[in-house]
Amino acid sequence: MRVTARTRKPQQRGGRPHSAFAAVAVLLGVLVMGLGGIRLYNMSLEQRLTRLNETIENYQEIELDLRNNMASLLSPSRVYSVASAKMGMANGTAVAVVTVPASVSGHVAVASRPEKGRKGFVAGLSLAGFFQKEAHAQD
Repeated sequence: MRVTARTRKPQQRGGRPHSAFAAVAVLLGVLVMGLGGIRLYNMSLEQRLTRLNETIENYQEIELDLRNNMASLLSPSRVYSVASAKMGMANGTAVAVVTVPASVSGHVAVASRPEKGRKGFVAGLSLAGFFQKEAHAQD
């Protein structure tokens, strides 16, 4: 008779812990890479914002210079000097004043009221009610 003694081989439990550790390490690596990518994107946006702010400040300075230039061009003394020097304009020595004689101003032209007809009716409403006061040439 033969006696065979079977001996059990010790089972290796190393496969499970190593795969869990590898999965956690890969997950942490992905998270760190994601955070690094977000940080790089944040830095690029910050640099872009800084450039935009500099551009805005430059345009504000240009606008201020243009406003000052426009104010100097529109000043009355500059307009007078340019008109007299470049355009040959001068103060008139003979200024004529025109007056209307009193006999002409006594006759005031008065507008007549519209006829009582279909003129002035819009969708059944009369426009004559809006114009109660007579129009004068003086007004």
